[in-house]
Amino acid sequence: MSKADDLLDATVRHQIGILRLSNATSAKMLALLARVEADVLAQLRALDMDGITARRLDRQLEAVRLLYRQEYDRLNGILQADLDDLADYEAGFAARQLRATVGGAFDRPTRAVVVAAVNARPFQGRFLSEWMAGLGEDNGRRVRDAMRIGFVEGESLQQLIARIRGTRANGYRDGILEINRRAAERIVRTSINHTAARAREEAFRSSPLISAVQWVSVLDSRTSVVCAGRDGETYQIDSGPRPPAHFNCRSQITAVLDGFPPAERVTYEQWLKRQPTSVQNEVLGPSRAELWRNGDVPLDRFVDRKGEMWTLDELRRREKVDI
Repeated sequence: MSKADDLLDATVRHQIGILRLSNATSAKMLALLARVEADVLAQLRALDMDGITARRLDRQLEAVRLLYRQEYDRLNGILQADLDDLADYEAGFAARQLRATVGGAFDRPTRAVVVAAVNARPFQGRFLSEWMAGLGEDNGRRVRDAMRIGFVEGESLQQLIARIRGTRANGYRDGILEINRRAAERIVRTSINHTAARAREEAFRSSPLISAVQWVSVLDSRTSVVCAGRDGETYQIDSGPRPPAHFNCRSQITAVLDGFPPAERVTYEQWLKRQPTSVQNEVLGPSRAELWRNGDVPLDRFVDRKGEMWTLDELRRREKVDI
């Protein structure tokens, strides 16, 4: 394979780790959000509904709105710290990847430079702090509106809370809190993809061999039309679109090396076939990988598998990086 193919292979393998890091970070943030939800439900259960009016209900719900605002400010700080660590790690990985592939000195940008570059560019039209503040306001508004509707329809406090929490029969996935969780998870995953892509690009800028980047999409049945269309496309280092193309985007970028043939454009299954057995087992799991290698089950039967959850420390360990 060419050096460009080697670089692409390393990028795709690394992106598997980033996706698992995304799983781990989402789980962490949802666990923190669960504590907020418990506080919200406690406040709702304490509402005095005796002879209450709509205006008085709104005044009581103001405390819930303020709680969401305060807690999402706190969650933003926690997530931002994790993303800054990821940005620093990702820039270092990109520099090591280039040194291992083409040799030569690639001086990675400092942590301060990378973090500033990542945080200077919004994703999906907003900066992280704006997204998190918006989530806090939106969540408070959803709770308020659901309580208003239930109040007008004459529901009991228990029924009102069920609107917010959901029902046991449906695994508590039919309430307002589930909508809030999905919105938060979407922002977490998208912010991780944005951070990784922006940090890699900042590292690429330090190399005289790189004047363009190539879009690399995960090609499976869940790939969006826009990402499928951009897969393999190249863009100058200072222009063109960058991941994330949409919420929950899984695409990434790799470097286009000046003076080297471009990487061969392949499907995800073609890429996986040329990986060693250990990588195939890591992606699919040993049992599934064996079935796939034997031709017993097609790859598209496995595309919904979430895989393992990796923390940043685990990603460092697996890639044998001591930083």
